Amino acid sequence: MKRKLPSLKALMTLEAVVRLGSMGAAAQELGVTHGAVSKQIAVLEEWFGRALFDHDRQRFRPYDEAQLLARQMSLSLDDISELVQQISGNHSTLRVIMQATFAMRWVIPRLDEFYKLHPEVEVHVKTRQANDDWRSNKFDVAIVRGDETIKDWAGAELFQEQITLMAAPSLAADKNRLKELTFLCSDSRGGELDQWLEVAGLAEACAGSRRQCFDHFYAALQAALNGMGIVVGPLPILENELAKGDLIAPFPDTVIVGPKHVAFYNPSGANKTNAKKFIQWLQTALNPTKT
Repeated sequence: MKRKLPSLKALMTLEAVVRLGSMGAAAQELGVTHGAVSKQIAVLEEWFGRALFDHDRQRFRPYDEAQLLARQMSLSLDDISELVQQISGNHSTLRVIMQATFAMRWVIPRLDEFYKLHPEVEVHVKTRQANDDWRSNKFDVAIVRGDETIKDWAGAELFQEQITLMAAPSLAADKNRLKELTFLCSDSRGGELDQWLEVAGLAEACAGSRRQCFDHFYAALQAALNGMGIVVGPLPILENELAKGDLIAPFPDTVIVGPKHVAFYNPSGANKTNAKKFIQWLQTALNPTKT
């Protein structure tokens, strides 16, 4: 059956525009002019007989249909890219999805260590946030926090969080000063601050302290790094920040046990060998005393 499709060039342009958020960024990535990108979007809109973007001068926003089409195009291009690499014998891509903070603060700074061991594998890091519909993405490895599981996939425990109070060096404080500082918290890790204060025996003393809340933990963490307040954060995810002195843990022996992080992969998937390489590296790097 003959497929009725618009121009593939136009579809690839749409994917880049939606993914990158602007025609200018898409033009730079594709190596063409802004006008060329605009022309390809116009070709698509003419083919569909309707606008795909809100072209209001104050904003440039894709409509829902354009976002859906761009997302499917992105997934298809990922699949094609992986297949091309396999056929050509070049580097194989391993798609790994994980929480944004773990990716930014722990995994990405150490990826060179993995590449030294496995130069044949290219890791494509995909980040997720709390409550994301992340399962609609294509991935070979999923690192989840808490009780989430993936049916029929093998799971390997990586670590269990140890959560303690952290602050920029400028806010180093004894317990008597805590109530004078701003406590930073996030919706994505709700309740952890109160749990820590309870374990530390400070819940009543700090009941009236000012709080600044954010939707995601990485925003609260950035505020802490900027010296805006104190935050409870997980180890070993933030061990880099502590080692560099960007953060300190005033009460390192006062901790609460956080959720486990587990890596899942498809034991019958085409990329299972590389998935196991990556997971084994994670386990060794996260638990050096066990090796």
